[in-house]
Amino acid sequence: MTWTMHRFKQTEIAAFQAREDLPPAMREFLVTNGGVPVMSWITREFLVNDDGVWIEPWGSHGAGWITVFFYWHGDVRTKLEARRASEGWVDYDPSNKTEANFALGPRCRVWIDDRHHPLSDDQQEAVKAHVTEFLINGFKQSQLALPPYPETVVYL
Repeated sequence: MTWTMHRFKQTEIAAFQAREDLPPAMREFLVTNGGVPVMSWITREFLVNDDGVWIEPWGSHGAGWITVFFYWHGDVRTKLEARRASEGWVDYDPSNKTEANFALGPRCRVWIDDRHHPLSDDQQEAVKAHVTEFLINGFKQSQLALPPYPETVVYL
């Protein structure tokens, strides 16, 4: 599966919204940003695959080593949180110079937060398949990605 990166400043969002291939729920989110203000200087990243699945790596929470993602595919939208597995915790950066401890791999855990937009069982399975493929193959293109990258994904 091929993942294509779209990266732009928040000030360029109007041109991005003019795209014809954006899912309606994603277009709505881009207008309201989920009620969260976005600074004009921030860089947004969206990756889309051959099936029309869009994922935005949104940000990281340092204390919990969590990366937040937004997911859109047709009428399906959800939020995800990914973190490295706590089992066999390894300090990927003992020198504390590369911030590699924000890395999700080689084994990461994912929580699908569908509290606001509940997913059916079939939708959950489709999201899991797309997100697993994304984290293993597509996420490496993101500015938020650091090695080691995910090799396996476990869902909470």
